[in-house]
Amino acid sequence: MSDRMDPDVAAAIAGTGLAVRRVRELSTIRSPGIGRAVYRLDLASGSTIKLRSLENEDTARRLFDLQQRLPCGFLRAFRRQGRVLFEEWIEGEVLGHRVPDGTHLVDGAALLAALHTTPVDGARPSAREDTAPWRENAERGLSALLADGCLEMPHVLRLRDILERFDPHQACVGLIHVDFCGENMAIDESGHLQVFDNDRLRVGSLAFDVARAWYRWGLPTMAWDRFQNAYAQRMPSTEPLEAPQFWRIAAVVMSASFRLRVAPASARVPVERLTELAAIEQTGIE
Repeated sequence: MSDRMDPDVAAAIAGTGLAVRRVRELSTIRSPGIGRAVYRLDLASGSTIKLRSLENEDTARRLFDLQQRLPCGFLRAFRRQGRVLFEEWIEGEVLGHRVPDGTHLVDGAALLAALHTTPVDGARPSAREDTAPWRENAERGLSALLADGCLEMPHVLRLRDILERFDPHQACVGLIHVDFCGENMAIDESGHLQVFDNDRLRVGSLAFDVARAWYRWGLPTMAWDRFQNAYAQRMPSTEPLEAPQFWRIAAVVMSASFRLRVAPASARVPVERLTELAAIEQTGIE
């Protein structure tokens, strides 16, 4: 095993009694002080599993419990030991940045709708939350990006204006993914779409989750429209698709702020997207 492996992960592996042939770390961005990491374990039996270490045991327990509620099509953890989760592994073709065909695009919309309509404690079908914290966080993030020189004042003023004018004030709440995109999707051997790396599950704004998918997946306009239409057909309300101007800024600012903190060079993409959002004329906002 690697010398740099988290001791808790090494202990979790040892505690399984499994014959492990190879361990490989898959983590891309390491956040200082958080302690998250992902590993692929190839077993002597020929099978593969994934291990994920979380910040602490409470976080791992909450995530494990939420994952047990996931609808079919989302991979989940099947075991927890302390702050380490053992997850299913999928063999298949990762979608990545390519545009999926029509069938898989609709399948993706159906999966997100199924997630958003999954009953979960604290997220009744009628549950709602105030958007004030979302707006405050977005405005703070914009101020930080301005101070760091990532955004210019005219862009920040424009984005703040959009946040103010399109703030819906209330948002419907449910189980959200936070990273629903092609990078976390694969087509399995039977041709079905599967979503993996479901480690950011939480209860929150459904509209934010849709906006986050818009940003992270980066689908062309026509593909995104088809995705939205298919999603809307499977939801009891179209509210998660409303006020996209507000939610897209909130989603992209969150990404830019995180990346600026843990991997500054990678903040370029969300910053460029914010610049594009700021440049859209009021009459041309989607």
